[in-house]
Amino acid sequence: DNVYISGTVTINTISTGPAAYVIETNGVLSAGAWADMAEYMPLDSVTIQSGELISARTPTQQEINDELTSESFIGTLSTVAYDEKLIGVVSRIGTPALGIANGDNYKPITLVGRVPVKVSTENGIIVTGDYLTSSTKPGVAMKATKPGTVIGKALENYTNQDPNAVGEILVFVNLAWYDGGITEKLANVFDFQTTSESETAI
Repeated sequence: DNVYISGTVTINTISTGPAAYVIETNGVLSAGAWADMAEYMPLDSVTIQSGELISARTPTQQEINDELTSESFIGTLSTVAYDEKLIGVVSRIGTPALGIANGDNYKPITLVGRVPVKVSTENGIIVTGDYLTSSTKPGVAMKATKPGTVIGKALENYTNQDPNAVGEILVFVNLAWYDGGITEKLANVFDFQTTSESETAI
């Protein structure tokens, strides 16, 4: 069967490997090796950059009047540690995304997948597999060591000893709640008790 597409067709293959194909809301078909799924969301500033953490808040009446958002929320840089209002990370600019970009302040926010994220060692060095959450640095992630909202897991190490420095590593974004390792600690206690009881029985 024939496939008919109305509008501009753009093939933008950036990898020799298997490509992901996305038909955007503007009728453009894009192909590439993007490793994340993103959705256009309104942000309160056009200066927010790729890799920065975003949280949601209620828009002001002025922002609504200025048509910065047509939604019931607007995204802003996260500025507190373990931010409960985290919604995602700004994806690579130019990444095909779900939804519609209704203005220059609409940017693709990663919902899930691998994407570069800005990080710091504000809460200690980061190793592959660590859960990451927001820090007190605007838009920057840090290692999560207690219960709270996390943005995902680190896929690279970041060991800069300067807690004020900001770097960037690859992260598997998957917004979730982290229990701070309590489950693992309880499991270890249970294993220890079970082992001790077995040795006593013998």
